[in-house]
Amino acid sequence: MADSVNNDIQNIAMDSTSSQDNINSNKDNISQTTMDNNGLKKDYNLDLEPVREPAYMFQSDTGTLSAYHVCRTICNKVGDKYIKGLQGVRNVWRIYFHSSEARIDLITRGIDVDGRIIKVYATNPFMPGGVASDRDRKGPKNGAPSSPRREPVQLVKVWIRDLYDSVADSQITHMLVNVYKIKLSSGIMVGYFRDDNGKLTDEINGDRFVYVHPDELVKPLPRHAQCGKYRCRITYKGQLDEEVNACFICFGTDHQGKNCNNPPCCRVCKQPGHSPGAPSCPHYLKNTNLKLVGGEQDPLSNHYKADFVHNHVKAKTAENHFFYHKCRINCQPELGKMCHDAKDWRSAKYMSKGIRCDKDWDKSDICRQTMKGIMKSKIEQVTPARRDLYDAWINGYTIVEAVPNPRDSWWGSSLDKPATEHTDPKYWPGQNFFGQLYMEIADELFNKAAVVDKGVLGLIDNVCEGQTSVSVSAA
Repeated sequence: MADSVNNDIQNIAMDSTSSQDNINSNKDNISQTTMDNNGLKKDYNLDLEPVREPAYMFQSDTGTLSAYHVCRTICNKVGDKYIKGLQGVRNVWRIYFHSSEARIDLITRGIDVDGRIIKVYATNPFMPGGVASDRDRKGPKNGAPSSPRREPVQLVKVWIRDLYDSVADSQITHMLVNVYKIKLSSGIMVGYFRDDNGKLTDEINGDRFVYVHPDELVKPLPRHAQCGKYRCRITYKGQLDEEVNACFICFGTDHQGKNCNNPPCCRVCKQPGHSPGAPSCPHYLKNTNLKLVGGEQDPLSNHYKADFVHNHVKAKTAENHFFYHKCRINCQPELGKMCHDAKDWRSAKYMSKGIRCDKDWDKSDICRQTMKGIMKSKIEQVTPARRDLYDAWINGYTIVEAVPNPRDSWWGSSLDKPATEHTDPKYWPGQNFFGQLYMEIADELFNKAAVVDKGVLGLIDNVCEGQTSVSVSAA
């Protein structure tokens, strides 16, 4: 009898516990599907992949609330498990989510903070085209205390690329501040790689950047610049392409030469009253160690007519052959054949305007390898060119392509021969990539022959033609 009563009591207790669990479960289910005072539901789907896009709020809209209290307010409205965190950056709150549904709902409905509905934005309101510039600045409604708000200024991120990591930040600062007269809004910072999800890693990519007020860039920075002993690239959003937009009469960037009413300016110093290479130019310098290259009669010029073979294909000029390979590399073989068969280099260059490739392709590694291979084949097979290169190498001359092409800031000096000879090389408009390749080829070929005397040109010819090898003792 007693055992029966005890069993009944236990069964009643178990039923009571089960009923209480059901009630609690129902409460949890109800709480997960109820709507809060601002209409935000709490049963969003969690994304399998990280939600990369944050939502944004003005920090001034939350008054004196700390970041923690702002984050807790959002979590209480949306649900803790849907909010990843909050970050305050440059007068904007960035809200990070685990659920894209929660993000969209919060952007659509806004958030209630101290009795005020705070607007939530899908994009950064301080970015160009954002709402910050058009936003009503009369302060919050409903009598809530307003807080001071700074006028938004979108700083420009200026990248400095292609510099060795050993180049000090002070050299970059000197270039921007002293040479280009730019007032910096931040220190020099380093760039990092991003992973497949777009997040920054701990590995630097070698580039550096600095923030600049847009008013400092009314006069655009050049895309290619000299930083100490090294060349670098400067890039930023909205940067004008000097090669397209610059006037080649006064070198202004707000018009083209056909519409220019200003007096002609020197291409080196950009000042009127003289031409490049004139003694009155502040960058005048008489160079005595240059080997100037240019013209169809110059054996080292790519315009020089000489038959040679490169990659089993016969070439008329190095220029024709370069455009032929450029077309083939960029998947335009038919145009490449037209460039190869063109009667002269001018016709090939005209046809090359139809090549579809990146505008900076000439500055790529594949272009460097292509041009160097063509030039080396020419030197090995064309005796006049080989002898001219050896003469420059043995006398310690710097080889420069001196062709006055204002649209070419890469291959040569971009000045004619007299101007090149009488201008400080640091201020040549072009980078003389052509001359650098020739000096590399000379070092490879003539050091291989171990030549130390001008009287061994015949032996140099044999080495270049692969007939024999030469040592110092043989010379």
